[in-house]
Amino acid sequence: MIAGSDSVITDVIPLSELAWFGIKIEFSEFPTSYFFAQRSIAAALACSIFVRPFFGPNAPPLARNPAGMIFILVMIVALLASFYVIVRYPFISLVEPADGDEFSKNYGRNPIVYKVVNCLAILTIAMILVGMIVGGIHDSRLGWTLAYAVPLLSFLLFHLFCYDPVRHPTVGTFLRSTLGIGVLLLPLYLPAILIGSYRCGKLLDRFDQNAG
Repeated sequence: MIAGSDSVITDVIPLSELAWFGIKIEFSEFPTSYFFAQRSIAAALACSIFVRPFFGPNAPPLARNPAGMIFILVMIVALLASFYVIVRYPFISLVEPADGDEFSKNYGRNPIVYKVVNCLAILTIAMILVGMIVGGIHDSRLGWTLAYAVPLLSFLLFHLFCYDPVRHPTVGTFLRSTLGIGVLLLPLYLPAILIGSYRCGKLLDRFDQNAG
């Protein structure tokens, strides 16, 4: 077994053995890009906390703001890494690591928490939209807010009522590779999720044909 190889799941271990028969592998044997995406998105979150003082109204221009430049660089790396995983390994969420990954260890222990957070997020977004419309805000701010909030609200409702990890593996890959944090940037991830879903369907259809 080639630990950390980016081809280990698709080329060395048959997908049928991993996903359909419930065989587990160590997290270290997952593609390098998978746990790199998880760690880079965690690093971006940590950076966002530490650099907040550098983005205030009195902050220097970005070109003279090293902290801001570092955060943006880390964020771009995290986005690209997770985009790659979602498109390259859209079915990887079907494989459960034997020793757990960062998502299952730290975020996947209590699904009730997710349902509560989902409900609170849905209510918050709905209240913000209603408040903006009732308050008479109809300029470009409402347009940008709708462009962000409508896809996010739709995804949260889908995740709360319709999401199934087996039936929607690409969405599971998106959640796991971004530690769930990617939901906050959902509009940016939509192209990767759509492409990954298309590839996942093709890959699984090819597997079914080969298995038959």
